[in-house]
Amino acid sequence: MKEYREKETGPRRALLERREAVYLLVLLAFTLYSMHQADTIRLGTRFRPYPFLVWNLFLAWVPVAFQLLLAWAHRLPAGGLRLFLVLAFGAGWLFFYPNAPYLVTDLLHVFAHYPFNPESYFWRDQRFWDHLFAVLLPALIGLVVGSYSLMAVHRLVRRSSGPVRGWLFALAVLAVSSLGIYLGRFLRLNSWDLVFSPRYLWSVVAEALEPSKLPLVASFCKGMFVIMTFTYIGLVFLSSGRSQEEK
Repeated sequence: MKEYREKETGPRRALLERREAVYLLVLLAFTLYSMHQADTIRLGTRFRPYPFLVWNLFLAWVPVAFQLLLAWAHRLPAGGLRLFLVLAFGAGWLFFYPNAPYLVTDLLHVFAHYPFNPESYFWRDQRFWDHLFAVLLPALIGLVVGSYSLMAVHRLVRRSSGPVRGWLFALAVLAVSSLGIYLGRFLRLNSWDLVFSPRYLWSVVAEALEPSKLPLVASFCKGMFVIMTFTYIGLVFLSSGRSQEEK
């Protein structure tokens, strides 16, 4: 543990490096484009099937805000205030983190809203692809934004506790988040229910984990965990490869 503490006493890296800032600006540009696309696509002449994606994309960025606050608090001098802020911002980040990869589950709305005709080659219809791309892009944005946020917090944990605990932390977050996404998609729970409706939340969680429902829970959580882990490990390796080239 002493080795990692000594590293923290060296020259501090910037709160947000230039490369990271550019990366986030590019992601933000795609997010704004995706919001516009979701808000303008129509079924028929008036019905907008995906306006909720604008709000969900906004929620996907909340963990990034908490991650930046956590990184700032982590740089404060050791003491009670630093500990309080790290715990508070860390809890906020963890509570809201599932909102980013949750966007993957919004893909179901294409199949819920688009008027499929099973007797026709609906995939030859341009409108079908317009709808699919309008929902697929937010899903990819959610995975990438979430992975970036987790990688930044993973870096803090690794520096203070070592690489093994850092990876155990990251995998634990992905596992817990897969359950959080299940609760949000199937039981319509929100991150803030943990604060404002804790009793209701725990009662619903207990009901969701009944033996008869465990096969669905396990299958869904496994699928989300694999998708999130694949995306995260890919981003970590790409980032580490770029860092080695710059050295």
